[in-house]
Amino acid sequence: MVDLALMNWLHDGDYRIKVLRLLKSSPDIPTNISKKLEVHKSSLSRILNDLYDKKLIEKVTSDSRTITYKISNLGEEILKEFDKKNGSK
Repeated sequence: MVDLALMNWLHDGDYRIKVLRLLKSSPDIPTNISKKLEVHKSSLSRILNDLYDKKLIEKVTSDSRTITYKISNLGEEILKEFDKKNGSK
């Protein structure tokens, strides 16, 4: 069963959905995500932290200081339901 409050939260933030869609295609680093979505790095940082706190994305460990993010299983499930309810992709 999909969390309705989580679905509403996603719906209220256009970039939240865009980030999930982008990460569904492939894991990426914040700098690249920021450029692809044309969003300021500080705004993206908040979005990524919110998505991470809600377990919709995961951090991929790396040896460098740069964190790579990927969509989680929950994130994929929620995105699929979101698209089904909203008639998207």
